[in-house]
Amino acid sequence: MGTILIQIVFYQILFLALYEVLLKRDTHYNLQRLYLLLSPIIAMVLPFAVVPSLSETLMDTYAISIPTVTLKEAGKTSETSTTGAETISSTSYSVLFILWIVGSFLSGIWFLWKYRKLQQLRTSVPIVDKGSYKLASLPNTDVAFSFGNTIYLGKELEEEAREVIVKHEKVHVAQRHSVDLIVYQLLRIVFWWNPILYLFQNRLQAVHEYIADAEVVQSIVKKDYYQSLLSQVFKTNNISFTNTFYKQSLIKNRIIMLQKIKSSKRSKLKYLLVLPLLAFMLFVVSCTNDEADIAVVTEDETSVMSAASESEVYKVFKEFLENNSKEDGSVLSDEELQETLEKFQEILEKHSGKVGSVPSAKEFQEILEKSTVDNVSFTVIEKAPVYPGCEGQSEKELRDCMNQKIIELVQESFNTDLGKELGLEGIQRIAAVFTIDASGNISDLRIRTPHEELENETRRVINLFPRFLPGEHNGEKVGVTYTLPIVFEVGSED
Repeated sequence: MGTILIQIVFYQILFLALYEVLLKRDTHYNLQRLYLLLSPIIAMVLPFAVVPSLSETLMDTYAISIPTVTLKEAGKTSETSTTGAETISSTSYSVLFILWIVGSFLSGIWFLWKYRKLQQLRTSVPIVDKGSYKLASLPNTDVAFSFGNTIYLGKELEEEAREVIVKHEKVHVAQRHSVDLIVYQLLRIVFWWNPILYLFQNRLQAVHEYIADAEVVQSIVKKDYYQSLLSQVFKTNNISFTNTFYKQSLIKNRIIMLQKIKSSKRSKLKYLLVLPLLAFMLFVVSCTNDEADIAVVTEDETSVMSAASESEVYKVFKEFLENNSKEDGSVLSDEELQETLEKFQEILEKHSGKVGSVPSAKEFQEILEKSTVDNVSFTVIEKAPVYPGCEGQSEKELRDCMNQKIIELVQESFNTDLGKELGLEGIQRIAAVFTIDASGNISDLRIRTPHEELENETRRVINLFPRFLPGEHNGEKVGVTYTLPIVFEVGSED
């Protein structure tokens, strides 16, 4: 989840940077409005928009889980665990999630309070229906703003200024600018912690004013309109989802934009730069492994098994079927297959703690046949990487040898005195993910651990791994991703 949120903010920054550098100074205000309204929303969708073909092409890797390595102080090691990878407790994520919910709740309450305040104002003043809009007169004030189809004008405004303001605010009403601001207000409730959304909303409000100004100056002299903007400084209602006529921070920019020469139609082509930017974002999404690559297993033994464990279990079942096939290659009988399924059920229960209903023998045979065709990446590659010195054995023996060699290397090389040196106590969980690439070398090493020193030590140990014989699939050498969970027990006794 954290990776997704980081991606969202990163993409929004890219969209905003493109606007600031290339699009902001144009006079294609309606295009700017559309861009500012849609781009942050697109950025929120992109992390989930993985292009399968691109992902398969760029990330031709497969995942295999190594049994958990348990380490103790002074070089003492315990039996390796086969219950799955263990990682950092999710307590910190739970706290952040609670803070997020509380912040969203408070933001929602604040929004409802402001909306209620506006509704109370609306019901307390006389409103005149003008057909395409409604006009509300506010006593004892010079406020001027609009929301929805209602224009609010202070009675202390001069008549000449009122006419100009009404023309301006009618544009906001006609183009439903309030809807844009409500959308942003809702986004800010959910993502209240994201400052980029506030910057987007600020730019969008400015564009709303530019649109209205451009419409008004078509019917009056620009000079008179400038004087109207500069003649006095009006108060505002300070509600972020209304369109305010006199907003001091925008007056200078509004006058500057009014003086600009209208941008040529050819300059609209700059908006096509969004396409390569989107392509880059999709590339990043397709190449980025989700946080799930580092399996998160809670201390509850009945939790659902990780994808890596599923792959391992499925491979065991597939091998079992192959080892128990008839010599003539014929399919096992329903009775024989049912017996096999029961054993497969035991394996599943061992890995996940609980399993739902198991299909009938015939149904599972159909599922198996389809899986071997459509889900190659799930069923684990044809030939996994081989640890030097393990060659010439059966597939199961190769896998066991690979796991054992890696476990032994980690247990022998890891500096278990580090726990005392750092003053650590209790269980320290380390989750490492690395890829044995098509050349047999370690690449894309990622480590999650509560202490930087443990990360550095884990990185040092994994970099001691020898060059492997690369994995193969469909006759081609491919990268294979491994998950290596390590449990470092500090201060525990034998």
